[in-house]
Amino acid sequence: MKCDGYPSLTKGNNEKQRQHGLSPACNSPAPSSTPPLDITAYAIPFQIPGSQKDRQLVHYFCVHACHDLSGYLSSDFWSRLVLQASHSEPVVRHALVALSSIHLGYAAREPPGVQQSSEDGRNVETLAQYNRAVRQLRKYLSTNAQPSTGVALICCALFYCFESTRGDFDTAREHLRSGLVMLQSAKASRADSKLSNDFLDSDGELEQLTQFFARLDMQATMFDDTRTPFLELTSAEERCGTTPTVPNTIYNNLEEARVKLDKLQNQLLNFLVRNNPFKFVLAADLPDFIVQEKREMQKQCRRWSVALEAFLKLQAESVASEQHPRNLESDMKLQQGATILKLHHRIAEMFLSASFPEDSTIFGASPNSDAEFILELAESLLQNGQKCSLNVGFSSSTPARSFSSEMGIVAPLFLLAMKCHDRHVCEKAASLLAASNRREGLIDARMVLGILERVAMLKRQEEITPLVAEAVKRSVAASTEEMPLEVWGAEAIDGTKDGLQGMAKMLSVTY
Repeated sequence: MKCDGYPSLTKGNNEKQRQHGLSPACNSPAPSSTPPLDITAYAIPFQIPGSQKDRQLVHYFCVHACHDLSGYLSSDFWSRLVLQASHSEPVVRHALVALSSIHLGYAAREPPGVQQSSEDGRNVETLAQYNRAVRQLRKYLSTNAQPSTGVALICCALFYCFESTRGDFDTAREHLRSGLVMLQSAKASRADSKLSNDFLDSDGELEQLTQFFARLDMQATMFDDTRTPFLELTSAEERCGTTPTVPNTIYNNLEEARVKLDKLQNQLLNFLVRNNPFKFVLAADLPDFIVQEKREMQKQCRRWSVALEAFLKLQAESVASEQHPRNLESDMKLQQGATILKLHHRIAEMFLSASFPEDSTIFGASPNSDAEFILELAESLLQNGQKCSLNVGFSSSTPARSFSSEMGIVAPLFLLAMKCHDRHVCEKAASLLAASNRREGLIDARMVLGILERVAMLKRQEEITPLVAEAVKRSVAASTEEMPLEVWGAEAIDGTKDGLQGMAKMLSVTY
């Protein structure tokens, strides 16, 4: 139901709430220094241990940060698992408060050079909250006879998101690595029936955490394409085609479609990185196991698309026949979730088709219908996202800064702008990146837009380096003017071992 707000509280009610330790009103989580979010004033209707400011930050998480962190698809991790753990485990609650604080500061931050003085105090306090949470986790792990693996994993995820929001990508990846190691150990213990006295024992919590960390794992590989994903979600039988990765002909819900697509994307990234030595090998000389796995992945990608379309058709028929009452908010969430899944599916298909053997026509086509389709999907997501930001109180003429823990549109748009020959596609992708104002995990729209601008400048200079000359020989382009940006950025791409962050530093990009 839509909440129309509440009238201002009376003085008597305020005094009564103070006696019970409740916040008298929640106009903003930091009245003196935090930019307002125009949240209607009302008493926080639940008891949460800690200070008034902690309760306000938990409130901010519930009404805004949770949805932003979830990305374009709802996430049970953010909407249920984290909140449940924070109510029973103080260490999780402190980590959640720290993340909520830095998310609020990030979302409301002005452009560089504007109102920086008001941020200094807030940043110091937020870092103090975060450091306290890290110390408490260490104490929790060292003093408990049987510390909960689930609690430690959730804290690792929250710390990863905190450092990603802050822009300390190296530390974020360290938290991710720690979480992946713990997750692998927990799964091994589960297989040996040794995992006990842990909330991971019930309701598939371990599987949910596996899915969430698997997406963070893929995100880290997108950030640094020389990194092999830590997890491998597909079995040997699925990779060779004995067992289908996508057994369904129709999905029961979007979450099921997402899980299957996660497996396909994980397999694709493992496939591309593992077989990189064969990148430029001719089709006739490719090993049979590469050819077979690619053929099977293409088959499973087609099955995934058919199953999703069957699910969406069934949903549309159900609404048309009025078997279920129409809910505009649910319809919008369904459309948005299906859109981001289709976008990720199509870009994965393009990369698969363009690899082993290398096929430069996939990204070299001009006009490029596949790329145009992805741009249309990304644009629709941005338009809907801007409408939603107005509904939560951001009234600026520019889109509010957004931080999501999930991969969304930033990485696909950057890849299209770097790899496509079609100038219209490159310009439109860059334009959408500039309009998005998003950071999705480790991948920041301002960072990759800065990389694109610097590489475009190198292209205008037309300096033919050895790497450029080698790429020109393999290209389908008729002239160097038609060559994609990745050719001109080859020196920066191949000359760094630190992914996108290393590229940005090498190209002197500020963000």
